Amino acid sequence: MHADWNHQKRTYDFGFAANDISKNFRADLGFLPQVGYREVDGYVGLRFYPENSIFRFVRPSFFVDEQKDLDGNTIFRRTSPGVGVNGAKNLQAGVVMHLSEQYRVGNDLLSENYLDWFLQFDPSRRFTRLGFNGFAGQRIDFANNRVGNGATLGLTTTIRPIDKLTFDINLTREWLDVTGGRLYTASVERVKSTYSFSAKSLVRIIGQYVSTDRNSALYGFPIGSHDGSFLGSVLYSYKLNWQTVLFVGYADDRVLTANNDLAKLDRSLFFKISYALQK
Repeated sequence: MHADWNHQKRTYDFGFAANDISKNFRADLGFLPQVGYREVDGYVGLRFYPENSIFRFVRPSFFVDEQKDLDGNTIFRRTSPGVGVNGAKNLQAGVVMHLSEQYRVGNDLLSENYLDWFLQFDPSRRFTRLGFNGFAGQRIDFANNRVGNGATLGLTTTIRPIDKLTFDINLTREWLDVTGGRLYTASVERVKSTYSFSAKSLVRIIGQYVSTDRNSALYGFPIGSHDGSFLGSVLYSYKLNWQTVLFVGYADDRVLTANNDLAKLDRSLFFKISYALQK
């Protein structure tokens, strides 16, 4: 069962939702990541439209959510005030405080307090997108059933040096400190470049490197102190007509070995034609 009700006026909005999913429920189409729970959530927000300001829309809000298993035990609980804004140059930003947010880990109900945020705007024609996102504060170490302190910092940007060429860059760094020191530091570095030869033809190249450094002594089970992987791919696309598209691509996956070499994991070559049938 799912039910929701939402109400919006010019100066305020509010709503609620409820879910009840039995343990044995399965979907004939699609995938359910979780079953066997009951959940109720709700929100209320105020809506402001400033004049003569870089901000065109401001919405402070308050959100609550609680999820329990069918025996009445709390799985998840959230209380999060926040504020979101829209503005000039496609500005979108928001800050949310997570107060005593709780998760069930094994038989324990662990609590964390943290702040998360996002900021995105479009500076210019060549520097078309710039975004920051992340969190900072307490975070749950689910693998070892404890609470630590850490942060995630993310940077995304889109650069178009010439009209036909676009670079999308994503950089993310995350770390978590627990009693005894730094548990892990993880990084993701991803670059996607797209060159359009014409309205019908383009080539896309992606390179991504993911690495994690860990303090193995702080884990409650055996785990490596460092790992890394690289993913590279090239895709060519050609639109034969408005309903027929041809794709040809190559991908190369590699993993970091104990000798600090990127060993070949697998390679793939693929070909695809997409055609829309009409009556």
